[in-house]
Amino acid sequence: MTARTLLAITLIGLCSIAQAQEPRSATIEFEAPTHYTDGAPITDPISYRVYQGARGGEKQLIGTITETQTTINSGLERGREYCWHVTAVVGGEESEPSNEGCKAFRVPRSVTITVR
Repeated sequence: MTARTLLAITLIGLCSIAQAQEPRSATIEFEAPTHYTDGAPITDPISYRVYQGARGGEKQLIGTITETQTTINSGLERGREYCWHVTAVVGGEESEPSNEGCKAFRVPRSVTITVR
């Protein structure tokens, strides 16, 4: 069997709850590829690998999913920015990474209250 190249996945959404709320989370959504680059339809089951890391840097695999949306809601710390990309896996072949989606979890500004 000749290996086929998968079309790239494009992240279509990256959103999170308001920065001051707990828990911090990010929801990643993407469109599933339907064809190989040679135009042949993908008929085998597809899984997706989600990678996380620094903007523009190397990413580490954090999970494998079968749906086109996932929510990351653990290990996300205030004061840090996290970036993700996704790959598709069909028949043991992994696609090129999707575009990168990033979300910063800012430290809330402190408020000083003076009681007189």
